Amino acid sequence: MAAVESGFGRLDICVTNSGGPPSNSFKNTKPEDWRSAVEQLLMSTIFFARETLPRMQKNKWGRLITITSSAVKQPVDGLLLSNSVRAAVTGLARTLANEYAADGITVNNVCPGFTRTARLDSLASTISARTGAKPEEVFAGWEREIPTRRIGTPQEFAAVVAFLASERASYVTGVSIAVDPNSRPLPRFQNGRREARSFPSLAPGTNSLLCANTLTSRQAYDRNPVGVS
Repeated sequence: MAAVESGFGRLDICVTNSGGPPSNSFKNTKPEDWRSAVEQLLMSTIFFARETLPRMQKNKWGRLITITSSAVKQPVDGLLLSNSVRAAVTGLARTLANEYAADGITVNNVCPGFTRTARLDSLASTISARTGAKPEEVFAGWEREIPTRRIGTPQEFAAVVAFLASERASYVTGVSIAVDPNSRPLPRFQNGRREARSFPSLAPGTNSLLCANTLTSRQAYDRNPVGVS
């Protein structure tokens, strides 16, 4: 944090993001799996919030944005750890939004659905190996059940985050925004054949990311309001 302040003069924006914990059933999930998921998803966000919010408070301006998953709005079968712990992150964000609103700080949560990332490619390959369906068939099955008939792009997701980080979003706080047009159960593949059922909406599988320098963020948004490269 000190290095960010030294390099940019102040710290204004923090975006937290983490890859998801493994899928498992309740009976096969060990206590250490729960502890690991809490550390990965919840405690990492808490540590960033503890370091950044006092700095934002001094400046009377700040943006804390947590990235979770659309599973916090609708739990997904098989994603026990993610469903449970990401919901805790959402509750934390809403609580912090109320506590820090008077200091000019907004706290919001963004919930991505199916987004074309390396993790989604990996998931399609895993399903292909397990079921015999080709990866392109897995993607085609997902796309048929999404109202837009396509997978989202990282640029579309980033545009929402860039807006929340900007001055334009100064009256938006304590909300969870789903970047996810899906409104129907997504398919499962069994022995190479497609079956209708719910399937996980996935967040980009990256590590926690710290962003700083409000001026740069605002300029970038003004140049490219519908997506960031």
